[in-house]
Amino acid sequence: MALAFLATAGTAWPQNAPQEPKVDVIASGLEAPWALAFAPGGDLFVTERTGRIRVIRDGHLVDEPGAALNVAAVGEAA
Repeated sequence: MALAFLATAGTAWPQNAPQEPKVDVIASGLEAPWALAFAPGGDLFVTERTGRIRVIRDGHLVDEPGAALNVAAVGEAA
């Protein structure tokens, strides 16, 4: 699975900009990306539903997970 950013409806588009949003893939090879957070140094932390915490550094997915937590991924909500 890939992680991509997409402009949302609340984004202010320039008048002469194309009407279709632009999608940029920033990482692939993730398993059910769930949440993300930026670190002060610029790294992007991405949690996977399986409990792994992945790191995107300088635009590249770090091979080894930053951490792996035991989670119960059994539904969409508690």
